[in-house]
Amino acid sequence: MPSRALAFSIVSAFLLVALQQIPVGAASQASLDTFVTPAGNGYFALKLVPGVAQPMRRPHDVVVVFDTSASQVGAYREKALAALESLLAGLDPQDRVQLIAVDVVAVPLTAAFVAPTGSDIESALSDLRRRVPLGSTDMSAALEAALTAYGKTGAADHERAVVYLGDGLSPTDLITPDAMRMWADRFTAARVPVTSLAIGPRYDLLLLGALAKTTGGALAVDDDERISGRELGRQLADMADSAVIWPEHLHLPKTYRAAYYRGSPPMRFDRDTVILGTFTPSKAPPAAVSVEIGGTLAGQPVKLDFEVTPGKPNDDHAYLQELVEFARLDGGVSLPTIGSLALDTMRRLLNERTRPAPQTKSDDDPPGREAADSDLLNEVERQQRVFEGFLRAEVRNALSRARAQIASDPQGASDMLKLVMEKVRQTAELSPEVRAQLVDQLEAALRTASRQLTLKEQLDLQREQVAAEGEARERITRELFLQEQKVDQLMSRFNALMDEERYRDAEALADIAEEMLPGRAGLRGAELTARMLGYQADTNAVLDMRRKGFVDACFQIELSHVPTADEPPIIYPDPEVWQLLTERRKKYKAVDVKENKPSEQKIYAALDEPTELDFTEQPLSDAIGYLKERHGIEIQLDEKALADAGAATDTPITRQIKGITLRSALKLLLSELDLTYVIRNEVLMITSKTEAENMLSTRVYPVGDLVIPVQSITGGGRGMFNVPAEKRSGFRAFAVKDDLKMTKQGKGAKPADKAKGAGAKGAAANGKAPAKQPAGAGVPRKPVAGIGQPRPRNEKIEPIKIEFKEGDDPDTVWNDYFAAHTGDKAPSEESVRETVRHLKDGRKFDHIIGLIYAALRNQQGQPWMYEILAIALQADQRDPEEIERVLLSAVDFASNPIEVMYLAQYMSRLGLDKRALQLFRQLSKGLPAWPDPYIFGLQLAQKLDDLDAIKWATIGILSQPWPNKQIDIWDSGCHVAEATLARLKSENRTEEAEQYQKEVNEALGRDLVVLVSWTGEADVDLLVEEPGGTVCSFRMPRTLSGGIMLGDAVSRSKKEERKAEGTQEAYVCPKGFSGDYRIRVRRVWGKVTADKVTVKVFWHYWSKKEREMTKQVDLSGNEAVCVVDLTEGRRTEPLEQQQLVTAAANQAAVTWQIVAQLNGMNDAGAAGSMARSRAKQPGELPRGLNPN
Repeated sequence: MPSRALAFSIVSAFLLVALQQIPVGAASQASLDTFVTPAGNGYFALKLVPGVAQPMRRPHDVVVVFDTSASQVGAYREKALAALESLLAGLDPQDRVQLIAVDVVAVPLTAAFVAPTGSDIESALSDLRRRVPLGSTDMSAALEAALTAYGKTGAADHERAVVYLGDGLSPTDLITPDAMRMWADRFTAARVPVTSLAIGPRYDLLLLGALAKTTGGALAVDDDERISGRELGRQLADMADSAVIWPEHLHLPKTYRAAYYRGSPPMRFDRDTVILGTFTPSKAPPAAVSVEIGGTLAGQPVKLDFEVTPGKPNDDHAYLQELVEFARLDGGVSLPTIGSLALDTMRRLLNERTRPAPQTKSDDDPPGREAADSDLLNEVERQQRVFEGFLRAEVRNALSRARAQIASDPQGASDMLKLVMEKVRQTAELSPEVRAQLVDQLEAALRTASRQLTLKEQLDLQREQVAAEGEARERITRELFLQEQKVDQLMSRFNALMDEERYRDAEALADIAEEMLPGRAGLRGAELTARMLGYQADTNAVLDMRRKGFVDACFQIELSHVPTADEPPIIYPDPEVWQLLTERRKKYKAVDVKENKPSEQKIYAALDEPTELDFTEQPLSDAIGYLKERHGIEIQLDEKALADAGAATDTPITRQIKGITLRSALKLLLSELDLTYVIRNEVLMITSKTEAENMLSTRVYPVGDLVIPVQSITGGGRGMFNVPAEKRSGFRAFAVKDDLKMTKQGKGAKPADKAKGAGAKGAAANGKAPAKQPAGAGVPRKPVAGIGQPRPRNEKIEPIKIEFKEGDDPDTVWNDYFAAHTGDKAPSEESVRETVRHLKDGRKFDHIIGLIYAALRNQQGQPWMYEILAIALQADQRDPEEIERVLLSAVDFASNPIEVMYLAQYMSRLGLDKRALQLFRQLSKGLPAWPDPYIFGLQLAQKLDDLDAIKWATIGILSQPWPNKQIDIWDSGCHVAEATLARLKSENRTEEAEQYQKEVNEALGRDLVVLVSWTGEADVDLLVEEPGGTVCSFRMPRTLSGGIMLGDAVSRSKKEERKAEGTQEAYVCPKGFSGDYRIRVRRVWGKVTADKVTVKVFWHYWSKKEREMTKQVDLSGNEAVCVVDLTEGRRTEPLEQQQLVTAAANQAAVTWQIVAQLNGMNDAGAAGSMARSRAKQPGELPRGLNPN
């Protein structure tokens, strides 16, 4: 089977050469290379050049897609911009251009197609330069935006072309072969070739090359620093201008079959076109082959006829077998065979790999050989004795460590002894006597470890049972005590209410207490007493009210008899005055006065209600819960702010207060903890004072009656504030200078700080110690031009000083500063970091954002900036999409899937659940056997109620075997799958439910299950050699071929478990390769009953093709081997790709451990820095990739 990983390396090699393709002359219009295997299978490569004249040039509509992801910074961005400007200059004046920037999303920078020169494109280029390079590239969004551009404003009489400048890496939306075929069909139907310039610290040549081949485009690669951006731009202009023939049918002789799904890819005039396939060889001499291609050229039908004589089959073309088989996997959509130069490079590399090494012929033995043999044998014996001594010492050390470890960790001691025993048995230099002696010592130790393990398991089980019983008793006692305590508290409140003659409230409390402890003496009597006294108090109150009302009524009657004089008379203003006042107040109707929502109005009303506190060593959370229940309002604890202030939610509270409002009670209660409360988002939030000062809100009030002089209605010479008439001119309410600009400021900040220097004067006065910056993020590994040199360590680092005027935009000011300070004038990295520290201390997050944006735009980025930028955006409450774009920059710099996994988890904690879920799904595409993305993805899918994602996650979990210690994950997947099926059926989505049931059944299937069971005091190990060359064992429990060693667990594909008597080992391969599996059963120590072990093999477990075999294997020796054949294995992809991924993951783990020991190193990568800072255990591999 062909190797995808090998093909990638080969493609990388020949595409670097493909940059300098030369047009093939018209004289050599066709050639045919062939190869025939010893089995008689023929493979060919047909190379064609159009023999027709190029049509007259027509105007072009060119869509330019420019990559603005995080990796496109520094020298790469400058070179790409130069190539873009040169491309625009090289287009014909009649051509039209639409410019699109792409990273996380595709953003059109021109509203429609515009001229390649002029004000419109210059404005778009200016916007492009101001766009900060952040996020990762979404190639699907880029391709969709390019096609959409033609659908809106493309001209029917213009040729079309798409030019992409970037790295082609699309980690958040992988382009699968099926997706590549879809894009090829859409671009071919729209007659749009895609030409690319691969530029960046690393690029996906496989994707860009395949895209160019399947759409009739071309590819240029920035692999030579001597080639300028302008020259690359001129090449792109020529490539975009080339005419393309769009084939519609390909006719080959009956004995020839093309491997491409469309027959022939689009044909260009600036390079030849390669068609791969198979043919049936004949014994007759090769005859001429007729090839006919029909299609369209410049909108007109065209027919191409070729007559080509096949070359004689040559072993030099043996590479065609592997290449054609690779193309047949997906119809050739992912194989970027761009021209014959690519094939020549591939032929050379593949043939060098498969060519056998030359055999050396030894000369006759020299004279005196017999004399030297004796010395050689003596030396060998001496080395063997030395080696035996070393191995004996190693065994002794292992036994000593095992004895020290066996009491606390018998399983670990047993595994260590097994490894040493395997080494002893496999060492050929040992004499049989020494090997037997060492094996006996190790077996004795293993027996002891096995007995200790059994004893430890029994003791652990007993301890767990005793602990569980103790916890149950303690829980019952604690609950009873708490109930008694609550009843006592209720009765204390009952007595207080009775003293206050609040009988109705006292009756309600007595009723609650009786429900908590029914039958307790006195509770029923207290309730009846409160009720009786309440009735009596109500009766007395009514009598008092009746007597008082009678007397008051009589008094009012007598009072009405008193005459009053009408001097001076009451004078009311004329109607015109009232009308004037009404008209004057109309302008205040337009004032936007913020109104409280009903829930907030309820909170304000509750704050004025009376309350009482009676807490004795009650946790703060319980106290708040009591107030929440008593007053019927929503009260929340800001746990993060409380933790920052050093106050925990379980802080004990002791306070007795009566007869005051809730507002005053909260102030007294929270003041001891240095806390306060705010009303925000319709809840009463308990938070720290520092956090509360940052929660500022805007309120607008009409104050016209206060600032507008009111004329005296009566003419008595007095104004609204009773100021004498002669003094009125010197008095104004709120006589201060108007400052209507509302800004968000931290504690102690002054409005004038905005006008002072943001770097030094505005923040330096705070005096806080600079915070330690996180380890390096990821800028390209090539040096970035324009960054100033670091200062000497003994020199004092000063922040950047800039004078800000009132109303200045920080983004604009900082951008102007960095644009003017480049090269030798650029600020040092230390001064930039110091400036950010000062701005952070002053809580000037808008300045931090503007500074970092400006630095990234002007090629002065630093590794730490991306994570600081994300934090500043959150603190400044910016758009979540902008924060998401910054965080996705880590994906662009990620070197392995582990970093992407950590980033997805970090984004989920920030509430960016949709993007995090998308990352988990992309990880599962590249590593389908890695269980972690499904586990985390299921949690997010349930949170978002994303039914499609729930189905994906449950199918992924059910397709994985799980050991006993992780059975809860399996159970969770089963429960969610059952609930999802029930939901689909309840919503009458029958077809979707049936399809999901089918997918679940397929996921539950296991291609191969092996169970080895035995009885007796012995230990047996199971090893399975898989067709791919991997070995699954207790040392390597999860292999690249898909096998998993579960120990004493089973596949759990069915509800019931298949249990064997005695002890057993289980091997499961959910999706395996077809071929022979060698099952190796090895006795570690002891003696199994009757020297027999039972081997059960299940093929296609949990499917209609399931079959089973049981075999008794003789283990009288130390080892037995049986071979089983798996047919119709569901795994067909090659192994090398996952081997490279795992090797990269292991190397990343080693690198992280080294970097952790180096202080101040900034070249670990942005995602690596973020992963290490967020991971619980830095450098720890996820469970699915950890070979140990």
